[in-house]
Amino acid sequence: MKKILFVMLLAIGAVVTYAQERCEDHGFGTSARPFRGKAWELPAGVTLTSGAIHEYSYCSGAASAAFDKKQLRGVPGGAFNVCFEITNTNAQAVTVNFPNDLLIQSTNTNFSNGLLMGIGQVTLAAGEVKKIYASAFCLNEKRAVPCAYDYENKLLSFRFGPGEVPAAVRVVSNIARSKGISCGQVTDAAGRAVDYSKLKQVVCIQEAIWEITSACGLKPATKDKLNAIAAL
Repeated sequence: MKKILFVMLLAIGAVVTYAQERCEDHGFGTSARPFRGKAWELPAGVTLTSGAIHEYSYCSGAASAAFDKKQLRGVPGGAFNVCFEITNTNAQAVTVNFPNDLLIQSTNTNFSNGLLMGIGQVTLAAGEVKKIYASAFCLNEKRAVPCAYDYENKLLSFRFGPGEVPAAVRVVSNIARSKGISCGQVTDAAGRAVDYSKLKQVVCIQEAIWEITSACGLKPATKDKLNAIAAL
């Protein structure tokens, strides 16, 4: 009997481990590995000016209270914001169509990777340089929320990851994007201060991402909160 119980416990342990591996895909949860798949690329002739993505305060050069948060693209409710500058080196205008779900990989595994949801498209005139600001969702709950500099005061950077996400994460993203909400809708009229009465309606999006990447599954109650998000 003891031998049978021992075998059963081993089998249960194997199932639990397998479930965790499926839940915590490369780059998500506790995984320190790079994301699976090919990194998304800008169109020909459009470059990432500095070669990297940064936490937004590095680009804005302004304190949080002074930054115009209406500049932020994408779905609101993420744990941090990012910025990057793109340059059109072509002799004609180019429209950049960003993926609905765009992963960004942190170059320092002490800090979370990110997900940009629905940041849309940007048209650049010939030779134009433009800064892009976007809301980002943390994908690694146990890591630090990104800031401009790391613990050694070195500039923290990200690079583009794949333009697609695992199916479980896509469920959350699809619901969030279907609500038609934007970052400018969770600020005051001037875009300087966060309207917390509105922000609290969308914090369930980040909560849902963490449940999927760290707790191995979206809770029904959290999914109900996502579906209940109304116009802001």
